[in-house]
Amino acid sequence: MNNGPALRMAALHGLGVVLQPAILLDADVRAGRLVPLFPEYELPSRPMHVVFLPDRYRSPKLRSFIDFVTARCVDG
Repeated sequence: MNNGPALRMAALHGLGVVLQPAILLDADVRAGRLVPLFPEYELPSRPMHVVFLPDRYRSPKLRSFIDFVTARCVDG
């Protein structure tokens, strides 16, 4: 299945192992509802692209969004 909330609920009900981004399961792990199986294993990163139309003028809203995404999602 490709539905994050449904996978989370299945794992919470003991129906199997779930592989999801840590941010989606962090509260459940901290509360002890889920247990990490391989904490030393790190998934390979996946590229993310911000796509927008080329324009001579980038609106402050677009510039702010690009800065936000870059600061939150780029390592290092």
